[in-house]
Amino acid sequence: MDRIHFSTVVSEKYIFKFMVMYQSLIHHYDNLHVYVLCLDEWSYQILNALKYEKSTLLKLEYIEDDDLRALSTQRMFHEYAWTLKPATLYYVMKNFSEADYFAHVDADLCFFSNPIAIFKENSNAKLFLTIHNYSRSFLSHTDGGVYNTGFVGCSSKPEAYKAVKWWRKKCIEACPLTIDKEKQIYGDQRYVEHWETIFGDVHIVQSKGANAAVWNIDDYSLTMRNGELYIGNDKLIFYHFSHFSIYDRKSFDLTNFHKLSDQVIKCVYEPYMILISQAIKAVHRVCPEFTGGYSPYYRRSGKHYYELKK
Repeated sequence: MDRIHFSTVVSEKYIFKFMVMYQSLIHHYDNLHVYVLCLDEWSYQILNALKYEKSTLLKLEYIEDDDLRALSTQRMFHEYAWTLKPATLYYVMKNFSEADYFAHVDADLCFFSNPIAIFKENSNAKLFLTIHNYSRSFLSHTDGGVYNTGFVGCSSKPEAYKAVKWWRKKCIEACPLTIDKEKQIYGDQRYVEHWETIFGDVHIVQSKGANAAVWNIDDYSLTMRNGELYIGNDKLIFYHFSHFSIYDRKSFDLTNFHKLSDQVIKCVYEPYMILISQAIKAVHRVCPEFTGGYSPYYRRSGKHYYELKK
């Protein structure tokens, strides 16, 4: 069975989301390991206390070189966190290379089925990208780029190492929090649009079930088949819970910028909220004094405020 090494970047605000991402991932695929860059002491201490068997915690000092350390005081938090995505992936590829595939995954993903299906679409490819697949209601948002780097997959071939090293270098040069229309860059995201030209052998993931999200879910039909959720004719592999806010163990904003259908809420968001609630309880068992991970109530958008009844 093919081995996958995943990398991700986590701060205390994303602790609960990471826990759901990790647990959903290992539920669906066993031959993997998750390398977690902890951006603060809270995230390191809590995840260390939870003792996740298939994870290795990384500290900033492991990843940072002189270039990155200089940026840590110059960039806003989110800019620097985005800068660290390719840096962490490259660190894992260089130092934990005994894998068939590698992937960066954002902490706010949740897996609904086996991630190996992404790589098996084209097992000979060097690089794997998921397109935004913007729905009609999001066609004015395309400045964010063709691909969403909440998931970026790589093979163990030398060209994949070169591509991720190049991505790391470009993010050190610039990783803006807002879209730069003149340079056509946005955070870490738009650089990967050049991979096909520079490195070749990029596989664009065909399954609509990879990186389903608020920006594309409107154009998809959802059905349950034999207990599994399908997006059109494709099994849902993972959903990207972008802009999902947590207020307490039962209070959430599903998204602050778009109206979701009742079916999407029931089939996708309600199971996620239950898992988040369970993660919160687990954290408070090992660290009852932790108060991070929540958004302040005054930031509620009203668009999709939701309270779990269970």
